[in-house]
Amino acid sequence: FFACGMNDCGQLGLGTGDKDYKETLIQVNLPETFVGLSAGHNHSLGIAESDGSLWSWGSNLKGQLGQAEEILPH
Repeated sequence: FFACGMNDCGQLGLGTGDKDYKETLIQVNLPETFVGLSAGHNHSLGIAESDGSLWSWGSNLKGQLGQAEEILPH
């Protein structure tokens, strides 16, 4: 998929530690194909095509990723 905007919390899924604002669309390569995506302010969610599992990435400061503690991409 393609993404643009802020990546200060890893919400674009770049996985590179690059936190810079992206002014133009860039291709994002994730380890899964998604049938649905949702982009929040500091986080994103995706439904996996292979098994319907829910994936989340970005900030978990207030539990929005459904994880017990804050985990940011490396």
